[in-house]
Amino acid sequence: MNISCYVHVPFCARICTYCDFYRIVHDSEWEDRYVEAICTEIDLRFAGLISKLSVDDRPIKLDTLYFGGGTPTVLSDRSWRKIVGRLKSQINFTDNIEFTTEANPESSKPDKIELLHELGANRISFGAQSFNSANLNRLGRLHNADEVDIAITTARSAR
Repeated sequence: MNISCYVHVPFCARICTYCDFYRIVHDSEWEDRYVEAICTEIDLRFAGLISKLSVDDRPIKLDTLYFGGGTPTVLSDRSWRKIVGRLKSQINFTDNIEFTTEANPESSKPDKIELLHELGANRISFGAQSFNSANLNRLGRLHNADEVDIAITTARSAR
């Protein structure tokens, strides 16, 4: 049996006025506390879930993992490793898992993209909002249109 998991990361570098999702300005102390809470939740939920779903000795695997937010790519490398490591310690991933994260261009530098690729992410959903720099500026975005192209090119070249 395959299951899915959504991890909400409420942190953003800046709060955009048009966004209706729960989010707060990123703070490293809050990040550490939040990641600890997420890892505790993973332990509690997956242990209970696996015991309830274990039927006929069929293996239970994670086939969809989605990090949304907020801006998950503002998390530190340490936090990414901790959350994904905790998930992998609790449940096996399918060989063809769809592992997606939302990202903003300004927080998607090559080292972050490489880390995500190393952890198994195979899909990035960029919050571009527009490919027009003037519109991005009006929306209060931290990136311009050129940075959107750079982030996409960087993600496509990750190996």
